[in-house]
Amino acid sequence: MKINDVSTPVVILQCKVAALSIMRSLGHLGVSIYGVDEDPWATALMSRYCKGKFIKRFTEEDPEDYLEYLFNIGEQIGRTSILIPTSDETSIFVADYAERLSKYFIIAQCRHEQKHYNKMNEKLHEKMGITIVKES
Repeated sequence: MKINDVSTPVVILQCKVAALSIMRSLGHLGVSIYGVDEDPWATALMSRYCKGKFIKRFTEEDPEDYLEYLFNIGEQIGRTSILIPTSDETSIFVADYAERLSKYFIIAQCRHEQKHYNKMNEKLHEKMGITIVKES
């Protein structure tokens, strides 16, 4: 893969294995990559391509706090960056707050029906008595 312009930084939310793949792919091409995760030892934060590590836990109970934290990251980076969520929870968060996040970030827009798909699945599983173990 070749990218002509690698000047736009990327911020990845939830830096587990999927984020590591993104960091390696884009970092190898020269893109500046930043990671946000609650665990300072998260897999992708250990990548040599991770230019900046931000430690913050995402909770659905207090999305405004996480939003403010992302605004601070945007200010620290100093230019518009691409925002990539890598978990269901952060994907829904980004979709819900896309308009406000667009002050600092470029966000891929998803259809309204898709962003709530996982919430509906959770309710269905709960109703059916199926236990789903979430990635920590």
